[in-house]
Amino acid sequence: MTTEKISLDELSMHLDSSKRPFQCLPNKNLGNTTLVATIPTKLFFEMSEVRNGQEGVSDNPEIAQRKLDRSHARGFSRYVLQAILKSLLNRQLKTTENSWNLNVSRLTTIMGMVKEQAYYAMQPVVVNLKCDSEPETRKIGPSSIEIMLSERDILWVIDGQHRRMALKYFFDFLSYIRTKKKYPSTNGLIPKLKGKMLEKVDIDIWDAVYQEAVQHSTILAEIHLGLNVEQERQLFHDLNGLGKKMNVKLVQSFDSSNPVLRFVLDHLLKNDFISSRIDEGDGSNENQLKFSLTRKDLLEINSYFFSGKISSAKVDKDSVVNMQSAALNFWSLVCKRIDANKSSDRLILKEPLFLKGIALFFNKELGSGNDDQTFRLFEKIDFSSSNEDWKIFYDKTTAPQELIQNLPAKTMAYLGNMGEIDQNGTLILTRSRQSILAPIIYRVIKEVWSSLNSDFD
Repeated sequence: MTTEKISLDELSMHLDSSKRPFQCLPNKNLGNTTLVATIPTKLFFEMSEVRNGQEGVSDNPEIAQRKLDRSHARGFSRYVLQAILKSLLNRQLKTTENSWNLNVSRLTTIMGMVKEQAYYAMQPVVVNLKCDSEPETRKIGPSSIEIMLSERDILWVIDGQHRRMALKYFFDFLSYIRTKKKYPSTNGLIPKLKGKMLEKVDIDIWDAVYQEAVQHSTILAEIHLGLNVEQERQLFHDLNGLGKKMNVKLVQSFDSSNPVLRFVLDHLLKNDFISSRIDEGDGSNENQLKFSLTRKDLLEINSYFFSGKISSAKVDKDSVVNMQSAALNFWSLVCKRIDANKSSDRLILKEPLFLKGIALFFNKELGSGNDDQTFRLFEKIDFSSSNEDWKIFYDKTTAPQELIQNLPAKTMAYLGNMGEIDQNGTLILTRSRQSILAPIIYRVIKEVWSSLNSDFD
């Protein structure tokens, strides 16, 4: 009997201690053989890589991805955190035995610091498996197989690089707070706890969150086999470029995670006066003689009211809850003023940009201890287009000088060309650069309000 000689290098190629089995469902995606596998979330990051360069897609033949948007990935990591927290809470509420001895009240408090929605899930990632040699497989059922993969077998991400990086940021966050016993001062996933030391009850909670993520969270992957870079690029394009985007109405009707949007849906759109004036188009062809708002306008106005910013992406639930009564009062007054004015077509209050400036004004002024007076003075402001104060938006040379003198130089640079008077005598404000111009309108309204306030005193 002869013994075949084999080098240590060759032996190491055959005896790979890192190999582990994965159960897969064979699939024919439009005729192409793929495998569908369930992979633990933490393990998926370790097994995968992305073909993206520092400068994004270029002529480099090895690049098959766009540049990573770290801000987007970090935002998605907050989504992962919310999902795992809710999963842990649901598990604690369903079981009679609290094996972690967790303080459910504290866990609920932490959950209240992040956005919460009706349901969480991550869409499957699409990857390409390229192995040096044919991987070991065996049939384990009528419709499934087991494939052996090692550390050498890399899953190249075609669709899902931001989900992959979000998982890394999530586990980095857990590692930091479990090691340092404090919340990160930068790049943390819970802004309200930034830089704070962990309370004693928090330590067990975050250990449990880690175990929940490791033991009870998986990601679904569709594995394509042996694609070259050109094929990866084509598949990336098709998966990301051929889908149809949801329209604004559908997005806003279905999303339960945004507390500002929930306020709009639950309160404002149930108000006949407002709901009947929603422009479902882009607003560019609306009848300018009637009061109407796009859903985007309505969301941005309320975002200014609750947060002082045009985007509602980072508005927390507590801010909306605390200011909800004032917001309802605000909209009641707006509707009352417009409805009571027989020539509301000449009312600047109907302009979306103007309403954003007013909402920002209330965000800055409310909470100072004079809320009732703020609302009373709001009722006294003349919002008709003929008010001399509003000339500052379209002709600052004829606007009241005492108003101009009190405004900062930076504000004055934008005034005078923000709108125009149409043939009906109605002031029409621009629809461009609203994130810049709404704060300008706030400054003007504040000066007008201050003048009334001094008279009121």
